[in-house]
Amino acid sequence: MDHLAELNLAPAFFRITENALLNGIVIWAHKLFAENAGRGLFHFLRFIENNLRWLTVQELVRRRPNLTEASMPEGLANVDFSLITKHRGEIRGLEALRALELLRDKYVAHFDKKYFFDPTKLNSEAPVKLAEL
Repeated sequence: MDHLAELNLAPAFFRITENALLNGIVIWAHKLFAENAGRGLFHFLRFIENNLRWLTVQELVRRRPNLTEASMPEGLANVDFSLITKHRGEIRGLEALRALELLRDKYVAHFDKKYFFDPTKLNSEAPVKLAEL
């Protein structure tokens, strides 16, 4: 074989790449879903809540006078406080959030010795299923 040395290095390369990808997903998912994040979903919902008067169907029609019934998005409705509260509750109810926080705090950001010596503990203590992501 011409490239035997490269083939022998491939498993190490892909393991490092896979770990880097997982770390990136954990860090960015935590930033996206954390309540105190500066630019996450809760920050966006706070922005929407503070600007409800600009997010009505009437305001959309006023801003875009050439908008017709046919070009209106289907199911368009006004945003209200109850909808925002519902979305906050749905985000808080995601099961993967606790696991993502544990992964970020104890493995990615601050390598806890408990997980350093036995990384398989993460699978039982902070399981993250692909469907949850």
